[in-house]
Amino acid sequence: MPLRFSPSRLLFAGLKLLLLAGFVWLKATSLWGHAPVYSGDGRVWAEIGSEPFSSIFLLLPRRPIVYPLLFKLVGFHDPAILVVQGVLSTLGWAAFAQALSRLAAPGIVSTLTFALTLMVALTTPVHAWDVVIRSESTAMSFVVLALALSLRVLSRARVRPKHLGFLAAASALMALLAAFSRDPSAYLMILFSAVIAYGGFVLYRGPLRARLKRRGLRVALALALSFGAASALAQVNCRLSDRFQFSLMNVIFQRVLGSPMKLSYFVNELGMPLVPELGRFRGKFASFAHRRAFTMPELESFRVWVRARGYPGYQRYLLSHPLFTAQEALAMLPAVTGQSSLKLGRSSPTRITAQLDELWVSGALSRYPAEGALGMTLLGGAGLFAKRRRGRLLGALTLFFALGGLSQLYICYHADAMEVQRHSTMVGTLLRLSGVCGLSLLFALGGSIYRRISVMRQRQA
Repeated sequence: MPLRFSPSRLLFAGLKLLLLAGFVWLKATSLWGHAPVYSGDGRVWAEIGSEPFSSIFLLLPRRPIVYPLLFKLVGFHDPAILVVQGVLSTLGWAAFAQALSRLAAPGIVSTLTFALTLMVALTTPVHAWDVVIRSESTAMSFVVLALALSLRVLSRARVRPKHLGFLAAASALMALLAAFSRDPSAYLMILFSAVIAYGGFVLYRGPLRARLKRRGLRVALALALSFGAASALAQVNCRLSDRFQFSLMNVIFQRVLGSPMKLSYFVNELGMPLVPELGRFRGKFASFAHRRAFTMPELESFRVWVRARGYPGYQRYLLSHPLFTAQEALAMLPAVTGQSSLKLGRSSPTRITAQLDELWVSGALSRYPAEGALGMTLLGGAGLFAKRRRGRLLGALTLFFALGGLSQLYICYHADAMEVQRHSTMVGTLLRLSGVCGLSLLFALGGSIYRRISVMRQRQA
C-alpha cells in the first residue's frame, strides 16, 4: 500500500529539516577553527586518562571516568576532543528535539516544540561548553541522548515491541555514560527511571496482571531499572574513589567552621574532631596552601573522620534540616539561571546565541525562576491525569525537568562550596526544558478540552 502524505504534513516535515540544517550549521561553524578553552583544572582529565586500564587511578579516578576515557580514545589530542564534544552535542540535542516533538500534537505544535528545544540547545549555558576542556558538554550530551532514546523506546513499545532490544540497550548505555560523566548527572538518571516506568504503565490499559504480560511494559521496566543501576554504580564509584573528600572539606571550611549552629551539630551530633588547626582553614578551600589539609599531621584525626564518617554524617545533617538547607540552595537559583550564568561558557557566542540568551537566560523568561519552577511542577502534576497517553507523558516530562532542575540545584549547592554556579550549569537548562514541555502540555490539554466541548455540543444537538 503506497504511503500518503498530506501537504500540511510535508510542509511541517520540511520546516523541521530546515531547522535541523540551521542548527547543525550553527554548531559546526561556531566550533570550526576554535581553539580549546582551558579552565583552572587544565588537562587533569588527560592525566587521568594516561593511566593504564589496570590502574586503580583510572578505575577509581579523582574525576568521573568518562571524560578521561575520551582523551584516551582520541589520543590525547585536544582539538579532537572539541570535535567529539560538538558531534555529541549536535546529535544529542537533535535526537532529543525530535523525540520531544513526537509527543506534541502533530503539525504546528510539534514543529514549535522542535524549534524551542533547539533554541535551548543554542543558548550559552549549553552551546558554549562545546569548546571548553571540561566534562560539562559531554555530560549534557549523554543526558539528552539517554532521554531521547528512552522516549523512542516508549513511543515504539506499543507499535513495534519486537524491535526494542537495541534501542533499550543503547539508552541504558547512554544513561551509564551520563552517570559516569559528572557526579550530579547520576541523580538525574535515577529520577528519570521513574518517568520511564510511569511511561511504560500508561502505554496500556486494563488490569495490572494483563499489562505486565506486554513485552513493551517489561522492556520499559527493565530500562528503568538499568537507569537506576547506572546511578547507583556511579555513586559507589564516587565513594570508593574518595573524590568526595575534597568537596566535603570545601563545605566544612567555607560553611561549617564559620557557622556556630552548623559547627555545633557537626561536632556534637556527627562527632567531627574540632582540632585547633582547623581554624586556619575557615573561609578557605581544600586547595588552600597547596592542599595542606590533606598532609598536615595535626589534621589526621579530622581526615580519618572525613573518610569514615563524613559523607554519611553530612547526609544526615542535610536530611535533618530540610527546610533550612532548601532555602540555602534556592537563594542561589537566580544566580545559576540568569544573567550571571552566561560568563561560565568562557567563549564568545554567535550573534544568534546572544539573541537567544536575551530571550531565555537574561530576559523576561528568567526573571522568576522559582515561580516558574513551581508553576511547571503543578502543571506537570496535572498532566499526569490527562486522558490521552501523550498528555500524560508530557506531564511526566514537565514534572521531571522542573523537579530535576530544583534537585540539581540542591545537590550541586550542598555537594561543594567551590564554583557552585559552574557545578549547577544544568539547572537553568532543565528548567527551560520544563517550560518547553509545559507549553506542549498546555496545547495537549487545550485540545482535549476542545474535543470534549465539541462532543457535548454534538450530543445536545
